[in-house]
Amino acid sequence: MIVSIYQIDFIATADSSATRLLDYGDLISSMLTFSATQQATAYASLGLPWGGTSAAGGARRPLTWTRGIEHASHAVAASYCISHPAAMPFTAPGKLRVSVSGGEVWDLLDAVILSAGVALDPDADFGTLATYQAEAGQSLIVP
Repeated sequence: MIVSIYQIDFIATADSSATRLLDYGDLISSMLTFSATQQATAYASLGLPWGGTSAAGGARRPLTWTRGIEHASHAVAASYCISHPAAMPFTAPGKLRVSVSGGEVWDLLDAVILSAGVALDPDADFGTLATYQAEAGQSLIVP
């Protein structure tokens, strides 16, 4: 586990409520990877030796991370495993605000939380490992 230099908030579009998904100094399993993906349309015309592809448009930004959290007791950790995923705003579209410690702040628009799962950490006394998966669209720097 390494110390996070990122802070990630999910900000719901409807009511601007924020859910903190990662904070500076939290333990994470690995550094975050920011990539972009898009769908493509493949086609193969009859009689031609090779087919082709064209971009379908609408690039997306997938993001996955695992956060380690220490709790006060085994009971609190076990309860967190059940309650935390249920508290995620799965049906709310919004934006991911990603802040870099001592650096820039980015808004990843058209974001949704795809999954959130929590398990007890076998290497910690009262720890849990929360794994999040989200996807967003355009990235804009916050002035």
